[in-house]
Amino acid sequence: MRDTWNDIAMPILRAVQGMEAEESGAGKNWWGGSIKQVAERMGKSVNEIGPQVDSLECSEHISVRENPSTSGHPHNHMGIQLLPKGRKALGEWPADPMTALAIALARALEAASNEAVDDEERSHLKALAEKVRTAGAALGPTLAGVALSAIVDGVVG
Repeated sequence: MRDTWNDIAMPILRAVQGMEAEESGAGKNWWGGSIKQVAERMGKSVNEIGPQVDSLECSEHISVRENPSTSGHPHNHMGIQLLPKGRKALGEWPADPMTALAIALARALEAASNEAVDDEERSHLKALAEKVRTAGAALGPTLAGVALSAIVDGVVG
Protein backbone atom coordinates (compact mmCIF):
# COMPACT_ATOMS: atom_id res chain seq x y z
CA MET A 1 0.00 0.00 0.00
CA ARG A 2 1.28 3.44 -0.89
CA ASP A 3 1.95 5.94 1.89
CA THR A 4 0.52 9.10 0.33
CA TRP A 5 1.58 11.31 3.26
CA ASN A 6 5.30 10.44 3.02
CA ASP A 7 5.43 9.67 -0.70
CA ILE A 8 3.43 12.61 -2.06
CA ALA A 9 2.13 15.08 0.55
CA MET A 10 5.38 15.75 2.43
CA PRO A 11 7.39 16.08 -0.81
CA ILE A 12 4.81 18.65 -2.03
CA LEU A 13 5.18 20.61 1.21
CA ARG A 14 9.00 20.38 1.00
CA ALA A 15 8.95 21.55 -2.63
CA VAL A 16 6.85 24.60 -1.75
CA GLN A 17 9.11 25.25 1.26
CA GLY A 18 12.22 25.03 -0.94
CA MET A 19 10.84 27.37 -3.58
CA GLU A 20 9.81 29.84 -0.89
CA ALA A 21 13.28 29.75 0.69
CA GLU A 22 15.00 30.30 -2.66
CA GLU A 23 12.79 33.22 -3.63
CA SER A 24 12.75 34.96 -0.25
CA GLY A 25 16.52 34.42 0.05
CA ALA A 26 16.90 36.29 -3.21
CA GLY A 27 15.03 39.24 -1.70
CA LYS A 28 11.90 38.68 -3.79
CA ASN A 29 8.36 39.01 -2.54
CA TRP A 30 7.27 35.41 -3.01
CA TRP A 31 3.70 34.94 -4.12
CA GLY A 32 3.70 31.16 -4.41
CA GLY A 33 4.90 28.51 -6.80
CA SER A 34 2.62 27.02 -9.42
CA ILE A 35 1.37 23.45 -9.31
CA LYS A 36 3.42 22.81 -12.42
CA GLN A 37 6.60 24.14 -10.74
CA VAL A 38 5.99 21.97 -7.69
CA ALA A 39 5.45 18.89 -9.88
CA GLU A 40 8.61 19.62 -11.87
CA ARG A 41 10.62 20.10 -8.69
CA MET A 42 9.39 16.69 -7.50
CA GLY A 43 10.02 14.97 -10.84
CA LYS A 44 6.32 14.16 -11.17
CA SER A 45 3.47 15.21 -13.42
CA VAL A 46 0.72 17.64 -12.46
CA ASN A 47 -1.76 14.77 -12.75
CA GLU A 48 0.22 12.71 -10.23
CA ILE A 49 0.26 15.39 -7.54
CA GLY A 50 -3.04 17.15 -8.32
CA PRO A 51 -5.28 15.06 -6.05
CA GLN A 52 -2.87 15.41 -3.13
CA VAL A 53 -2.59 19.18 -3.71
CA ASP A 54 -6.38 19.29 -3.40
CA SER A 55 -6.24 17.24 -0.18
CA LEU A 56 -3.53 19.46 1.30
CA GLU A 57 -5.62 22.51 0.50
CA CYS A 58 -8.76 20.98 2.04
CA SER A 59 -6.81 20.02 5.18
CA GLU A 60 -5.44 23.59 5.39
CA HIS A 61 -1.76 22.69 4.94
CA ILE A 62 -1.45 24.89 1.84
CA SER A 63 -3.32 27.69 0.12
CA VAL A 64 -3.87 27.47 -3.62
CA ARG A 65 -5.03 30.62 -5.34
CA GLU A 66 -5.09 32.14 -8.75
CA ASN A 67 -2.56 34.78 -9.73
CA PRO A 68 -4.45 37.06 -12.14
CA SER A 69 -1.23 38.57 -13.47
CA THR A 70 -0.35 35.40 -15.38
CA SER A 71 -2.06 33.70 -18.27
CA GLY A 72 -2.28 30.31 -19.85
CA HIS A 73 -3.17 26.94 -18.36
CA PRO A 74 -4.53 27.10 -14.78
CA HIS A 75 -1.70 24.87 -13.52
CA ASN A 76 0.79 27.53 -14.61
CA HIS A 77 -0.70 30.30 -12.54
CA MET A 78 -2.12 28.74 -9.40
CA GLY A 79 0.07 29.93 -6.55
CA ILE A 80 0.71 27.50 -3.69
CA GLN A 81 1.74 28.83 -0.31
CA LEU A 82 2.33 27.08 3.00
CA LEU A 83 -0.17 27.68 5.76
CA PRO A 84 0.63 27.33 9.48
CA LYS A 85 -0.50 23.67 9.52
CA GLY A 86 1.88 22.91 6.63
CA ARG A 87 4.74 24.68 8.40
CA LYS A 88 4.02 22.62 11.52
CA ALA A 89 4.12 19.40 9.49
CA LEU A 90 7.54 20.42 8.15
CA GLY A 91 8.81 21.24 11.62
CA GLU A 92 9.13 24.97 10.92
CA TRP A 93 6.61 25.80 13.64
CA PRO A 94 6.09 23.66 16.71
CA ALA A 95 2.65 22.12 16.87
CA ASP A 96 2.55 21.77 20.63
CA PRO A 97 4.88 22.06 23.65
CA MET A 98 6.06 18.42 23.44
CA THR A 99 6.91 18.78 19.75
CA ALA A 100 8.72 22.04 20.51
CA LEU A 101 10.69 20.19 23.20
CA ALA A 102 11.55 17.42 20.73
CA ILE A 103 12.75 19.96 18.16
CA ALA A 104 14.89 21.78 20.74
CA LEU A 105 16.35 18.50 22.02
CA ALA A 106 17.11 17.33 18.47
CA ARG A 107 18.88 20.63 17.72
CA ALA A 108 20.93 20.33 20.92
CA LEU A 109 21.91 16.76 20.03
CA GLU A 110 22.90 17.86 16.51
CA ALA A 111 25.03 20.68 17.97
CA ALA A 112 26.67 18.21 20.34
CA SER A 113 27.36 15.85 17.45
CA ASN A 114 29.14 18.64 15.58
CA GLU A 115 31.45 19.13 18.56
CA ALA A 116 32.10 15.44 19.21
CA VAL A 117 35.71 14.40 18.66
CA ASP A 118 34.98 10.71 18.34
CA ASP A 119 33.36 9.50 15.08
CA GLU A 120 31.33 6.84 16.89
CA GLU A 121 29.96 9.39 19.37
CA ARG A 122 29.18 11.82 16.52
CA SER A 123 27.30 9.13 14.62
CA HIS A 124 25.40 8.07 17.75
CA LEU A 125 24.35 11.65 18.57
CA LYS A 126 23.22 12.33 15.00
CA ALA A 127 21.14 9.12 14.96
CA LEU A 128 19.62 10.00 18.32
CA ALA A 129 18.79 13.53 17.11
CA GLU A 130 16.97 12.07 14.11
CA LYS A 131 15.00 9.65 16.32
CA VAL A 132 13.99 12.47 18.65
CA ARG A 133 12.96 14.72 15.74
CA THR A 134 10.93 11.94 14.13
CA ALA A 135 9.21 11.00 17.40
CA GLY A 136 8.30 14.59 18.17
CA ALA A 137 7.02 15.39 14.70
CA ALA A 138 5.18 12.19 13.93
CA LEU A 139 3.61 11.00 17.15
CA GLY A 140 1.82 14.01 18.53
CA PRO A 141 2.05 15.47 22.01
CA THR A 142 1.13 12.50 24.20
CA LEU A 143 2.88 9.77 22.26
CA ALA A 144 5.88 12.02 21.65
CA GLY A 145 6.35 12.31 25.41
CA VAL A 146 6.22 8.54 25.82
CA ALA A 147 8.57 7.99 22.87
CA LEU A 148 11.05 10.63 24.06
CA SER A 149 11.07 9.06 27.53
CA ALA A 150 11.79 5.65 26.01
CA ILE A 151 14.57 7.08 23.83
CA VAL A 152 16.16 8.91 26.77
CA ASP A 153 15.85 5.81 28.99
CA GLY A 154 17.55 3.79 26.27
CA VAL A 155 20.45 6.23 26.11
CA VAL A 156 20.80 7.12 29.76
CA GLY A 157 19.55 3.91 31.36
